[in-house]
Amino acid sequence: LKKSVNPNLCLTIEWINILLMQVSLLKQQLHSNEINIEIPNPNVQIQSQVQSPVKNQNTENTLQSAVGNENADKTIETLTQRVKHQENLLHQCKERVKSQKECLTQLTSDKEALQEQLCERLLELEKIKDCHMVEKTKLITQLRENKNLIEQLEQDKVSNVHF
Repeated sequence: LKKSVNPNLCLTIEWINILLMQVSLLKQQLHSNEINIEIPNPNVQIQSQVQSPVKNQNTENTLQSAVGNENADKTIETLTQRVKHQENLLHQCKERVKSQKECLTQLTSDKEALQEQLCERLLELEKIKDCHMVEKTKLITQLRENKNLIEQLEQDKVSNVHF
């Protein structure tokens, strides 16, 4: 499980770094667009109301400025949506990393607990094995003694029969 979680964690961290970079680039682009946006000059509107030969030229500038502002507003809105989307993805990735770290921590602690239990069981098994070896040795010794005793008794029986 740890082997499968670690690559996922690394991949998620890479995604977070990519998303952070995208968010920062979008914020920079948004910030630079806000600086470059032309704010309509109230003096231009006042001048366009005054009857003068420059009226047509000022009207055209105002229209171009309004169209430029409308495009800039759309661009800002699009960039803002992208930034929000990227921040949402970043938040999701951070949550995933957090949950995977918690999962990894839990798995690590479970592994350590199981490793400790395994060591305890191995020690118990070793003790049981030693105990059985001692009992086996005693039984083999008793068997030899009994075998020798039987042989002795048979010899005594044969000796007694001859007398």
